[in-house]
Amino acid sequence: MFSKEQLSVGDWFLFWFLMAVPLVNVVMFLVILFSSYSNATLRNMLLAQVLIVVIVVVVIIFIFGGFSHFFDLFKSYI
Repeated sequence: MFSKEQLSVGDWFLFWFLMAVPLVNVVMFLVILFSSYSNATLRNMLLAQVLIVVIVVVVIIFIFGGFSHFFDLFKSYI
């Protein structure tokens, strides 16, 4: 389905529709990501999304880690 060299508008519509359905999106994400027959552009887009999520999670961990240390400083003064 997503193995063509160039995806049509219908293919992209079907992709985004499947990504909106819970649980189906996870299965489709993994199938496209780990399939050697899937479209390279689509696979690269999914890899970029994974990279963005990883970066955001790391930033959130650093932010909340810093805030928790900051609030611990206030507890020592009270």
